[in-house]
Amino acid sequence: MEDKIGRIKVERPFNPHRLLLTGAQRILKTAKENKEKQKDIWEYDWLGAIVLSALSIEAIGNSYGEVLIPNWNDLIRERLIRKEGASPIWKLTFVAEQRGITPNFNIDPWLTIKKLTKFRDSIAHTNHSYLEVEENCTESDYGRVFDMRPMSDVEEIITEDFATQSCDAVSKIMTALNETLNAEQLYKLAFDGRAFSAKIL
Repeated sequence: MEDKIGRIKVERPFNPHRLLLTGAQRILKTAKENKEKQKDIWEYDWLGAIVLSALSIEAIGNSYGEVLIPNWNDLIRERLIRKEGASPIWKLTFVAEQRGITPNFNIDPWLTIKKLTKFRDSIAHTNHSYLEVEENCTESDYGRVFDMRPMSDVEEIITEDFATQSCDAVSKIMTALNETLNAEQLYKLAFDGRAFSAKIL
């Protein structure tokens, strides 16, 4: 008996904001679990969690904007032509306001979102520099100065607390937006499921 030929289709929405936030959360979780075992390595994990959180801000604006706002891409293109800009903060604010959410960048989670976008810009545009610490010391405590590690402004921001705040702030913003969505919109923006279809040719 001859096999029948069928056409199978698998579909799923790809949501970059979920990919980035999940990546940030997993890096942060691993860093916390391994902090005692791997001295100093967790600092780079915190950096990873912060950078992915920062990148997810624009991804949220783009993804939610494209799904929820008619002619989103035209709107962005027109702003760029008029040289008005389409920063991650503008995109997120516009989407939030369209959903009845009024961002207040003076309090969390919005304050952390603002700090994250500044961090993203700082680290993307930072330059090579020499750092130094110079202090007067006595003969008995000069070793203290030798042990110092001069830190750049960017490095001083990379802490476990800020990495945790970053992941939490992005998650809270996504939750607030998701609470305004209907079932179809939630499927498109908040889930990572798959849909299957098949037909005999």
